[in-house]
Amino acid sequence: MWCSDTREDKVKSNSTKYKIYEIKDVEFYDEGITQAIEEVGVFNNMTDASKKYKICEDILNNENKDKVTVVVKFKIENNNDFTITNYTSVRPFVTNTEEVGDLIEDNTYDVNIDAKQSNEGYAVFNLVKTTVDELKSLKMWWIVGHNNGTDNYDDDYCNDNKFNIELK
Repeated sequence: MWCSDTREDKVKSNSTKYKIYEIKDVEFYDEGITQAIEEVGVFNNMTDASKKYKICEDILNNENKDKVTVVVKFKIENNNDFTITNYTSVRPFVTNTEEVGDLIEDNTYDVNIDAKQSNEGYAVFNLVKTTVDELKSLKMWWIVGHNNGTDNYDDDYCNDNKFNIELK
């Protein structure tokens, strides 16, 4: 099942070098877990992205400094009475231009989220063929799982959630 935003998103910042989109209503709720996309930043290069996002400053190098950079800010809430596990890096990011994003950073959040806790994080990836103005949407996948707080593996939960993020 794809989770899509049905309303027009607000461009928070816009320049010739980047666009930052405020994302609302792109979320998925299942089994006491809420996953939400909050913001997407699209930059002409990693150098410009590093001026806005500390995570990009930490991973900036010669290999990625001139590539189009996309930063996805997300939040995960665990409303269960047990720990959950989530992975954004397991699946690719795909753009409306059919380019598969090269994920370069996702270690910005705790993979294990304790009971009744939430965590925000960032997924950062580079594009080689798509420009800032060409990027109109992207699809993002990630996996969430838990063992229902028991040792019985027969009732484990694992879901491959898909998000379709429209940038307007």
